[in-house]
Amino acid sequence: MKSTEQTGFGLLDALIGVGILAAGVLVLLAAVNRAQANARELRETQIANLLLHDLAERLHLNQHLSKAAVATLYSHTLGASLPADIDCSASPCDATALAQHDMHTWGQAVATQLPEGQFALVSGADVVTVMLSWQPRGNIATPGLDTGLDQLVCPTDRRCLLTHIRP
Repeated sequence: MKSTEQTGFGLLDALIGVGILAAGVLVLLAAVNRAQANARELRETQIANLLLHDLAERLHLNQHLSKAAVATLYSHTLGASLPADIDCSASPCDATALAQHDMHTWGQAVATQLPEGQFALVSGADVVTVMLSWQPRGNIATPGLDTGLDQLVCPTDRRCLLTHIRP
């Protein structure tokens, strides 16, 4: 008489096991992909913070400007072209020329270190408001950044970082 007990796995059991394993691998790949996107976003935000710190240092070092001069020289609209560069290494620059050199050099750093980086500066009586804007990889835009200023509006498809600097 033949025994009807099965030993080993059947084809259906093997296919179910492979399907469960494939689903687990897909979940793991999705988690790795999201972790990479978060790391990229963090890196871009860190670069933006370092650029803002650099601008704050430039403003503090150029203390010979009046508040009216700061409001004029340290102003820039989002997407506007940079001021012409002045070579302060060949001969010493006065405070006005140094401000123009700072704006050009810092603006170039924003454009090269952030993806499609742009900036806007609005100078008030005692504070310079700065907004950095860049095109994030993975379309992680800033949800409704309210700057409180009509001159500074973050485009909806970009990531923006806003800060205030007291020169």
